[in-house]
Amino acid sequence: MGRNVDREGPIQKACYKFLCTQYPRALIFSVPNELASKVGGGDYTPAGKIKRQRMIRNVQARAKELGMLPGMSDLCMLLDGIFYAFEVKAEGNKQQDNQNDVQAVTEANSGVYAVVRSIDDIKEVMKAHPAVIEHRGTIS
Repeated sequence: MGRNVDREGPIQKACYKFLCTQYPRALIFSVPNELASKVGGGDYTPAGKIKRQRMIRNVQARAKELGMLPGMSDLCMLLDGIFYAFEVKAEGNKQQDNQNDVQAVTEANSGVYAVVRSIDDIKEVMKAHPAVIEHRGTIS
């Protein structure tokens, strides 16, 4: 069985660390919508695969009942009354339809939505919003 390579995870980790360092008083969090589909373990016989797929469907259904929003951005930040939604994408990857929907709702509510592929992309987004450049204090 081929192994999937996580090309976006390292980018997201670096972006998260950057945001935490640059904006220590911001509320910064990730939304791990894909966790249910990354459940490992079990056997890979046809019966084992069916059992695993059923388990994933059950976990995803429960998560949606609890408020999981498919397409929600990978990193979110609330800073100075502005909501930022950062969708992390590896080079060549594009937004899915439900991510476009989240972008539309975020922007309709005066939030900032950006597809980012690097820390430099985040820097460009933040430069475009100079009202938040001045940050002081930290979250205790």
